[in-house]
Amino acid sequence: DNRYLSEVDNRYLSEVDNRYLSEDATVKEGKVELTEEQIKELKTHAGLQKDKGNEYFRNGEYSDAIVSYSEALKLFPPSCEDEIAACHANRAACYMKMVISGFFFF
Repeated sequence: DNRYLSEVDNRYLSEVDNRYLSEDATVKEGKVELTEEQIKELKTHAGLQKDKGNEYFRNGEYSDAIVSYSEALKLFPPSCEDEIAACHANRAACYMKMVISGFFFF
Protein backbone atom coordinates (compact mmCIF):
# COMPACT_ATOMS: atom_id res chain seq x y z
CA ASP A 1 0.00 0.00 0.00
CA ASN A 2 1.78 3.14 -1.23
CA ARG A 3 -0.27 5.36 1.07
CA TYR A 4 1.14 3.50 4.08
CA LEU A 5 4.70 3.83 2.77
CA SER A 6 4.20 7.54 2.25
CA GLU A 7 2.94 7.92 5.82
CA VAL A 8 5.95 5.98 7.12
CA ASP A 9 8.31 8.09 5.03
CA ASN A 10 6.67 11.33 6.13
CA ARG A 11 6.79 10.28 9.78
CA TYR A 12 10.45 9.37 9.31
CA LEU A 13 11.21 12.75 7.78
CA SER A 14 9.44 14.56 10.61
CA GLU A 15 11.65 12.71 13.12
CA VAL A 16 14.96 13.03 11.25
CA ASP A 17 17.29 15.44 12.92
CA ASN A 18 18.60 17.39 9.95
CA ARG A 19 21.67 18.46 11.90
CA TYR A 20 23.16 15.10 10.88
CA LEU A 21 22.76 15.93 7.20
CA SER A 22 24.88 18.22 5.08
CA GLU A 23 21.63 19.33 3.40
CA ASP A 24 18.03 18.89 4.54
CA ALA A 25 16.03 15.86 3.47
CA THR A 26 13.11 16.60 1.15
CA VAL A 27 9.73 15.14 0.31
CA LYS A 28 8.71 14.77 -3.32
CA GLU A 29 5.30 13.38 -4.27
CA GLY A 30 4.76 12.18 -0.71
CA LYS A 31 8.02 10.21 -0.51
CA VAL A 32 11.19 11.06 1.35
CA GLU A 33 14.08 11.58 -1.00
CA LEU A 34 17.55 11.21 0.40
CA THR A 35 20.74 11.43 -1.59
CA GLU A 36 23.27 8.62 -1.29
CA GLU A 37 25.42 10.99 0.77
CA GLN A 38 22.53 11.70 3.16
CA ILE A 39 21.82 7.99 3.57
CA LYS A 40 25.49 7.39 4.30
CA GLU A 41 25.56 10.22 6.87
CA LEU A 42 22.44 8.96 8.61
CA LYS A 43 23.68 5.36 8.69
CA THR A 44 26.99 6.50 10.17
CA HIS A 45 25.39 8.54 12.94
CA ALA A 46 22.76 5.89 13.61
CA GLY A 47 25.44 3.21 13.82
CA LEU A 48 27.36 5.29 16.35
CA GLN A 49 24.23 5.62 18.48
CA LYS A 50 23.58 1.88 18.24
CA ASP A 51 27.19 1.14 19.24
CA LYS A 52 26.82 3.51 22.18
CA GLY A 53 23.67 1.66 23.19
CA ASN A 54 25.53 -1.65 22.99
CA GLU A 55 28.25 -0.31 25.27
CA TYR A 56 25.70 0.97 27.78
CA PHE A 57 23.96 -2.41 27.69
CA ARG A 58 27.21 -4.28 28.37
CA ASN A 59 27.77 -1.98 31.36
CA GLY A 60 24.27 -2.56 32.73
CA GLU A 61 23.24 1.06 32.02
CA TYR A 62 19.91 0.07 30.51
CA SER A 63 18.18 3.47 30.67
CA ASP A 64 21.04 5.09 28.76
CA ALA A 65 21.05 2.20 26.28
CA ILE A 66 17.33 2.74 25.62
CA VAL A 67 17.98 6.40 24.85
CA SER A 68 20.80 5.52 22.43
CA TYR A 69 18.79 2.82 20.65
CA SER A 70 15.83 5.21 20.37
CA GLU A 71 18.08 7.87 18.85
CA ALA A 72 19.45 5.32 16.37
CA LEU A 73 15.88 4.40 15.39
CA LYS A 74 15.20 8.04 14.53
CA LEU A 75 18.26 8.16 12.29
CA PHE A 76 18.27 4.88 10.36
CA PRO A 77 16.57 5.37 6.97
CA PRO A 78 13.50 3.13 6.49
CA SER A 79 15.48 0.98 4.05
CA CYS A 80 17.77 -0.22 6.89
CA GLU A 81 15.27 -2.84 8.04
CA ASP A 82 17.81 -5.18 9.69
CA GLU A 83 19.40 -2.40 11.71
CA ILE A 84 16.01 -1.04 12.74
CA ALA A 85 14.88 -4.51 13.83
CA ALA A 86 18.10 -4.97 15.84
CA CYS A 87 17.60 -1.64 17.63
CA HIS A 88 14.02 -2.57 18.52
CA ALA A 89 15.17 -5.97 19.82
CA ASN A 90 18.03 -4.43 21.78
CA ARG A 91 15.74 -1.83 23.31
CA ALA A 92 13.27 -4.56 24.27
CA ALA A 93 16.12 -6.49 25.91
CA CYS A 94 16.91 -3.40 27.98
CA TYR A 95 13.34 -3.21 29.21
CA MET A 96 13.40 -6.92 30.06
CA LYS A 97 16.66 -6.52 32.01
CA MET A 98 15.08 -3.63 33.90
CA VAL A 99 12.01 -5.74 34.73
CA ILE A 100 14.17 -8.68 35.85
CA SER A 101 16.30 -6.41 38.03
CA GLY A 102 13.17 -5.02 39.70
CA PHE A 103 13.41 -1.55 38.19
CA PHE A 104 9.92 -1.94 36.69
CA PHE A 105 6.93 -3.61 38.31
CA PHE A 106 3.84 -4.84 36.50
